[in-house]
Amino acid sequence: MENENKNPNMDFKERRLELASKFMKMGRSLIEEGEETGFENARHAGANLVLLSGLMLNDEDMAMFQYVSSMFSAKQILDNMRESPLAGMMMMESMAKAGSPDRIDMLDKLMDKMKGKFEEDSDDEKTED
Repeated sequence: MENENKNPNMDFKERRLELASKFMKMGRSLIEEGEETGFENARHAGANLVLLSGLMLNDEDMAMFQYVSSMFSAKQILDNMRESPLAGMMMMESMAKAGSPDRIDMLDKLMDKMKGKFEEDSDDEKTED
């Protein structure tokens, strides 16, 4: 077998560079599109892809970015729950089904916290009577 002699770390290094290059090319293309058309979301998406191209080369930076992204997702859920608790719960469920184990753990903790908050609100309403 030809693959038996390959160093698995080398494969990851090559794959990281390959992905970083793809993200950079897509990012540049979207930035150019955004600048030419005035479509800011395309430009912002392109900038995020350029960021990802750099993150691909460092495991710690990628993990930190994932953590910050998870925090942003949690904020979106909380904002949605203020407007519509059912919509927020549905969003959490869909993210948990599609998410990474870290994101699922974070969502479980968020759910526990929200349950506690709802119980506190219910207790406050009872004492006001």
